[in-house]
Amino acid sequence: MYGYIDRPWFRVGGFSLGYTAGWGLGFCFNNLYDQVTNPWNIMISFPVNAHATLGLQSRYAISDRYDVGLGLWFNHYSNGAINFQNKGYNGFELGMSVGRKDPRYAAARRVEKLNKKSGADRNFKDGFRPHFQFDVQASAGVMAVEAYFDHTQELTGIGENIRKMKYAFDADCLYKYCRTHASGVGVDLFVTPFCDIIAASDGRGETYDPVSVGVSALHEFSFHDLSVMVGVGRYLYDNDGLARNKILYQLVNMKYHFPQFNDLYVGMVLKAHKFMAAECVQYCVGIRF
Repeated sequence: MYGYIDRPWFRVGGFSLGYTAGWGLGFCFNNLYDQVTNPWNIMISFPVNAHATLGLQSRYAISDRYDVGLGLWFNHYSNGAINFQNKGYNGFELGMSVGRKDPRYAAARRVEKLNKKSGADRNFKDGFRPHFQFDVQASAGVMAVEAYFDHTQELTGIGENIRKMKYAFDADCLYKYCRTHASGVGVDLFVTPFCDIIAASDGRGETYDPVSVGVSALHEFSFHDLSVMVGVGRYLYDNDGLARNKILYQLVNMKYHFPQFNDLYVGMVLKAHKFMAAECVQYCVGIRF
């Protein structure tokens, strides 16, 4: 169960090529990992999981109302380190589709073709002007301490999950060049308050720092008050003990905006490493200027 944005990048005649970005929840209530009764399912150990999907789709309109398509998607499914064991699932999906458009969409496309003008005219005729936007966001979530799980499993044969809060603070500057797209950069600060537990559990004899800082390249897709932001960041400083030799991190952030409250928004953030290993899932609140 997830929200998604499905947009074409360009159209040539009846052919279109575009993208899909989705973010939500997945559910699995049976055959979950259990250290005693089901030790083999190390992929999924929690009934409610994060689901993220990114994909490319091509379509061909065989009429005003029907099209056929071919798409390739990357899917990620995991509990975002709420519970261990949890390897999660990463997979590629190839699919074919047959679509039927709402008659109102077909009518709007015909009007669009008749009224096709320059890019500036299309941007400005409904009052939109390209502009910079600034977001300030705070997020928090719960994650299990993997080092503690591994340590207790080594000692007793039964790993123990303890869960601690993790926080993040972000400041973003994006250029909104059309009503549905914006690109820019962000400064990200991540706080891991339980570094002392990691240091006491991993047996490396190292001292870790709770604060990590990074910069990220961001792109946002919008549809009315819903937006999905994807980003790739690079750590400027990172020594929190959560993983070894981290350089890059990835973000998927789905937000719902409330224009009546000065563009306050709420949402969910998935942070990952290696483009497939989820570090944590957090809830966020922010404001746009």
